[in-house]
Amino acid sequence: MAELLPKREKLYDYLPMLMKSFGEMKEIFKSVQIETDEMENGIRFVLNNAFIETADEYGIAKYEKVLGILPSDDDDLEVRRMRVKIRWNDYLPYTVATLREKLDTICGVGMYTLSMDLENYQIDVLTQLVSPTILDEVTMLLEKILPAEMVYSVGQLFNTWDLFGAYKWGVLVSKTWDEVKSDEI
Repeated sequence: MAELLPKREKLYDYLPMLMKSFGEMKEIFKSVQIETDEMENGIRFVLNNAFIETADEYGIAKYEKVLGILPSDDDDLEVRRMRVKIRWNDYLPYTVATLREKLDTICGVGMYTLSMDLENYQIDVLTQLVSPTILDEVTMLLEKILPAEMVYSVGQLFNTWDLFGAYKWGVLVSKTWDEVKSDEI
């Protein structure tokens, strides 16, 4: 998590050399430093939790409460943060560009394929994600922004080039999956 407020030097370090030579000043600044550190930590806490990107568990929980999000027990902070960002940035109107922008946010740029057959009211999204929670978020996004007459599918895209890269396309399409798996090509 990035800090929005940089750490500062101790107050004693700001004193001129002449003042540092007095033992009383060192003791005074020791006690003042404790109060200053507590105040700075409070400011840091509030400032970091004011932004989704830097919020900790406490801050994300507040955002989730405002947005009506119930996190799963197995969600880590990054998944919860992503869900909050998705809901926080929800706005109308929904266009293809907006859909791509939202998918870029959820999946990452280039981490999904979007196929659209608008004449037949069909949209397909294949993601390269491994988290079923994020896959559920893609499904919820499509349910929310697509018109009721649109049919959609969401799936997982697996990179199988390492397995099948040696075979020519014509050979692969002429065989069944069982033949390909058993390497009987």
